[in-house]
Amino acid sequence: MSVHSAESIDGRKSLRFDHTPSREDVQQNYRAAEQTLRALCEQTTRDVRPDTPSHFNTLVQQMRVLDAPSLQRLHQMSSSGSICQSAE
Repeated sequence: MSVHSAESIDGRKSLRFDHTPSREDVQQNYRAAEQTLRALCEQTTRDVRPDTPSHFNTLVQQMRVLDAPSLQRLHQMSSSGSICQSAE
């Protein structure tokens, strides 16, 4: 028994996965990374808690989606002390 399809192939598309995040993903992850960084700063002011590595891992995952300008902006904010006062 053979199955014939009425659909025709119009063209070929690459099977390569597109890793480029959308602008909305970058913006959403930037805000989330900023909040996570603030929380980490507040949490580690006096000592390191058992859940600190988990928060750091979350921060890394959020930052992986960011583009270079967003990473630079986050770095400038963190090193200037606007996110974490103890970073100065």
